[in-house]
Amino acid sequence: MDDSQRGEGIKISPVSNRTAADSAEGKGRFVNENKRCLKLAKEKSREKFPDGFFVPKEMEPYPLPEGWAWVFFDKVVIHYFERKKQLPKKKYRKEGRLPVVDQGQPFIAGYTDLEEFRFSGDLPVVIFGDHTRCIKWVDFDFVAGAEGTKILRPVSFIDPKYFYYLLKNIPLPDRGYSRHFKYLKKMPLAVAPMPEQKRIVEKIDLFMWKIERAKMLIAEVKESLSLRKAGLLQKAFIGYFGPNGPEDGGGEETSSAIARQYGRPLPENWKWVPLGSVVHFYTGSPFPGGLEKGKGMGYPFYKVGDLKYADENGYLSEAEITVDEKTRKRMKANPVPEGTVIFAKIGEAIRLNRRAIVPRPACIDSNLMGMKADERYVDDKFLFYWSLKEDFFRYTRATSVPSIRKSTLTAIPFPLPPLEEQKRIVRTLDGLVKKLEAERRRLLEAEEALGLLERSILDRAFRGKLGTAGEKDEPIVLQVKKTFSPCRK
Repeated sequence: MDDSQRGEGIKISPVSNRTAADSAEGKGRFVNENKRCLKLAKEKSREKFPDGFFVPKEMEPYPLPEGWAWVFFDKVVIHYFERKKQLPKKKYRKEGRLPVVDQGQPFIAGYTDLEEFRFSGDLPVVIFGDHTRCIKWVDFDFVAGAEGTKILRPVSFIDPKYFYYLLKNIPLPDRGYSRHFKYLKKMPLAVAPMPEQKRIVEKIDLFMWKIERAKMLIAEVKESLSLRKAGLLQKAFIGYFGPNGPEDGGGEETSSAIARQYGRPLPENWKWVPLGSVVHFYTGSPFPGGLEKGKGMGYPFYKVGDLKYADENGYLSEAEITVDEKTRKRMKANPVPEGTVIFAKIGEAIRLNRRAIVPRPACIDSNLMGMKADERYVDDKFLFYWSLKEDFFRYTRATSVPSIRKSTLTAIPFPLPPLEEQKRIVRTLDGLVKKLEAERRRLLEAEEALGLLERSILDRAFRGKLGTAGEKDEPIVLQVKKTFSPCRK
């Protein structure tokens, strides 16, 4: 490894490899050196090390067990930096010989066949996301993604896997999409003697394996719940839940063109109608720069990001931004009425297929669209449940930025039962969905408990409280002294 790869890391001198074949004189010198180093260690003599290597006593975050030491991150970590070997995102492929690892949430971001970008440093390494704070353990050949992908490896007296878990336990501030490596470099690291590091890693590995298994089981059950909910919605809109009695009325003749278009049989007193004939559509307004964003007054102003906060019944709570009547008029925003179903109409957010119901008259952002049931024909909640089963992304235009046109939505065939039948279907779905949501909440609580357990294990590990201490472990200070050869002439 040449110095250009080291970045801000330190330079290490090789440790002597003495064997039983050494001469008696050599053995004597070695023993004397060890005694002298041990004496220095016991005296906590720190002046033999690079400036600022050990954390001053008054700056130590918490007391460590005997034999451990606090050291500064930037003194013991090698930062590999080869800008020319970082692959731009536009060159990622879905398949290839080499996986691409970057700072994003997915462990593998893509693939490539470009061998010249292969990481050439020592493995394993730890990837740190400068913007995302994601931390990844990489022990296989890979290509580093560009922009914000930091490749790190500790010096010889820190086990790489120990270092990985150590980073996962560091509480970094969240600065959004700004850079975080500058904070990480200033962090102190709690370093145990090498034998204990390995015991700690072994124990954490076992715990994490069990936690990951539990997370996988939870993910499988969550997927099952999603499939069950999708199945319920599909059944609801082919008449599976209701008596479909003639007393409910309905059954007007369906347009033959729509029937041919949708081609799915409906109960006798249902019919296919164009969506635009039974709902009213609403467009949103941008929030102009310079206008004051209110809170707790006037109309809620909902944005695409608010959709994820809908409760288990589909309703939104109060918005983060509100606008008074004067501001609404300046924005030329038309409020959507209570009960309107809102959804994303532009960008990748459409893929998420999120829907929400506004609880009172509100204003919506220009990236949203709303549809309100004509109450003479359609129940608001029936429209909401129908929209959940529809994949609106398939109605987007094939452009670089996906978007939905009102004219496209108005032509979508809508299954229209009699109004009383709709209300019965809604009551049935409300009860079934409530049970599914209760199960989902329990799963989320279990996930949260696993996250707390994981953090607790890491916190205890780096305080020396996992029961991994060894009586004859050489203090880390002595191991550091050997690495930096402070006792050699």
